[in-house]
Amino acid sequence: MDHNFVSFQLLFPLIFTNMTSSVDVKATVAGGGPSGQSGAIRWGIACGLRSFVSQDMVEKMRIGKIK
Repeated sequence: MDHNFVSFQLLFPLIFTNMTSSVDVKATVAGGGPSGQSGAIRWGIACGLRSFVSQDMVEKMRIGKIK
């Protein structure tokens, strides 16, 4: 799997919410392949960010697009 693609997948929730320089992420995963692991980390980041963004942004994250 392309390293840049995996990096983008991991960072997408931070990029989407414009919080790439606002939080630090430390994650440990086991099992599965690179795609599944990056998806699990991405999901965890997105869930964690819900505490730091407005309800409006949470709704935008849910549907995956900026209005």
